[in-house]
Amino acid sequence: MTLGNFDFDAGKYAVYVWPAFALTAAVFAWMIADSLLAARRWRAEAERRQAEAKDAGK
Repeated sequence: MTLGNFDFDAGKYAVYVWPAFALTAAVFAWMIADSLLAARRWRAEAERRQAEAKDAGK
């Protein structure tokens, strides 16, 4: 099976190659999700601190 010039046939090493690809994709997905969630937490914290500073200045 091919997609363009990429050959999907890993032969006798398929048992090792495809799980490695799957694990890599899962780790990348985890890293992206974790980064997005951390950014959301930091933004919420920054907004909270700005609101505190604004209220303290009154």
